[in-house]
Amino acid sequence: METVDTNKSKKYHNCENHEDVKDCLRHFAITRNLPRDTVNEMLEILRSNTNMDLPKDCRTLLKTYANIGKEMQSIQEQFTIQFSVDGLPLHKSGRMQVWPILMKVEEVKNAPIMMVAAFCGTEKPRSVEEYLRQLVEEANKLYLNGVCIGDKTIKFEIRAFIADSPARAFIK
Repeated sequence: METVDTNKSKKYHNCENHEDVKDCLRHFAITRNLPRDTVNEMLEILRSNTNMDLPKDCRTLLKTYANIGKEMQSIQEQFTIQFSVDGLPLHKSGRMQVWPILMKVEEVKNAPIMMVAAFCGTEKPRSVEEYLRQLVEEANKLYLNGVCIGDKTIKFEIRAFIADSPARAFIK
């Protein structure tokens, strides 16, 4: 009869390298790529059946909650934006595609990349003017007038427009 060392075959998460239970749960959720609702359910089970001080929402546990407003208020003179564009198929076998316009505020380190606009259709936008008109109009207003945050008006600057080769050829 063959014996099996069960310790070697276990692939369970080891919490020894973590500061506390929250850190261990955070690492477990990230490395296992658990969906948000699964982590929230796990937190609810642990909160209701133990005395552990755990958050109600996984965004707090994973430290992904972003309160950009507070960080934006700390910007003194100017904030800088990077825009990104790309065309993406929605399905492998379908003709539908989406062309999102994304932005990132450079001065806010933890700010997520945000979708500003998206074009969706069975082909790419007919013209770059159609695709970017509203963005250009809004950016021009912000450039001329600045952005009011709290009681301050802050200058607005576009640092870069990022695109892969096909998207770059389209927007030129």
